[in-house]
Amino acid sequence: MYGYEIGGGGSCPGDADYKQNVIHISKTVTYNEDGTAGTGSPKSESGKRDIRPRALRDTFAARFIEQEGSLQTLKVILGHSSPAMTMDLYSHVLPNTKQQEMDNLRII
Repeated sequence: MYGYEIGGGGSCPGDADYKQNVIHISKTVTYNEDGTAGTGSPKSESGKRDIRPRALRDTFAARFIEQEGSLQTLKVILGHSSPAMTMDLYSHVLPNTKQQEMDNLRII
């Protein structure tokens, strides 16, 4: 299992702890001027952290919804039985959605 964070920490094989269900972020991924990638140590201890695979799933779903991705497509990607299940689980990540929808109404 590999875990990478854009512009931040990365994880290499062996950094996945399957017993604890966690990925240890312990490397920094950088891009050189020629476009090649390299790895190194984080600048500080705060750059090292543990993440849970479920957090990646939840973050993906939230960003997908924010980018107005198709609910049916997200349902399939996540393996949910219905779009309603997907929305029940992830609609809370969009607190401004109700206000945005109300603002979009064109009341005559």
